[in-house]
Amino acid sequence: ATGPAWNTWQGTTIPRPIRATFFARRSKLQQMFTLAGFVIGGFSLHWGRNSGDPERVVLVFAALFLTAGVCRSLSTLCLSLQSEPSPLPMGTQRVSFREAWGPFTTGPTGAILMLAVSMQVGVYVAGPFFNPYMLKMLNFSYAGYAVLLGASFVAKFTCLPLWGRLAHRFGAQHLLTIGVWGVIPLAGGWVLTTNYWLLLILQVFAGAAWGAYELALMLLFFETIPERQRTAVLTLYNVANSLALVFGSAIGAAVLSAGGVSQTAYLTVFGVSTALRAVTTFWLYRLPRLEVLSAATVMRPLSMRPSSGSLDEPMLSTLPDQHPDDLDVATTKAGHR
Repeated sequence: ATGPAWNTWQGTTIPRPIRATFFARRSKLQQMFTLAGFVIGGFSLHWGRNSGDPERVVLVFAALFLTAGVCRSLSTLCLSLQSEPSPLPMGTQRVSFREAWGPFTTGPTGAILMLAVSMQVGVYVAGPFFNPYMLKMLNFSYAGYAVLLGASFVAKFTCLPLWGRLAHRFGAQHLLTIGVWGVIPLAGGWVLTTNYWLLLILQVFAGAAWGAYELALMLLFFETIPERQRTAVLTLYNVANSLALVFGSAIGAAVLSAGGVSQTAYLTVFGVSTALRAVTTFWLYRLPRLEVLSAATVMRPLSMRPSSGSLDEPMLSTLPDQHPDDLDVATTKAGHR
């Protein structure tokens, strides 16, 4: 299960005294099983391809899809056995579209949101095309492909404690700067080399960079939004990200098609992605100085993707409760970084 409704539900179902421990253990298990599932799938496909029997490859795909379906069904069953407190907790409000849209256009939160959405456009220009590039153009095996993505995933969650300490000591805004400049050149690295081992090093760096970027973005984004607005704003943010996915993928597909789906065309797509990612520095340096208290917020992996390790989502119920009058955010009014 995923989405704003799920985040709201878990916040009203899991008691606050055990919430931090519960989600910390849950997050570790999710990371372990996400990696295990991906590696098992990759090596299963590798075994199917090496058998030389096309039908066996199809059977492996079918078995993987069936296993995924069974696991999701079990998850749905477990979710159905839970109930939400009734009535809803006091303070729960219905937020209007205008009120939810406000953070996108005003203040530091607006700049953060625009940075995040514009970064997603640049990322998705290349994102859908890493897989065919690795498997078709570079002829990597499924096992090699799984190791590449797995290395990024491991580097990402391994570096998160380090990034958390850095954010606590120097501030989330400094961590965001590190993350943005770390993410910008990642697609361009695929233009410079086709050597598997160098790409493996690049993937490790990618996982670390994405960990810094996503943690800093989450701290700055969600800590500046009052608790009662988080679900509504997250909903609009997810919609904006989906539109960024469509728009960015369409740009990448157009560039790839114009180049005849050749290796040069793929490299051009990666170059365009790098250039569009660099545009996000416009928003980065429009941010006023912010001082945000770093919080022990739990992230949960949603999916694996090339060049970033995993797509993660913060669990809103693990964020500290904030209100408009007591936000722990100090904004310098004069000047910008």
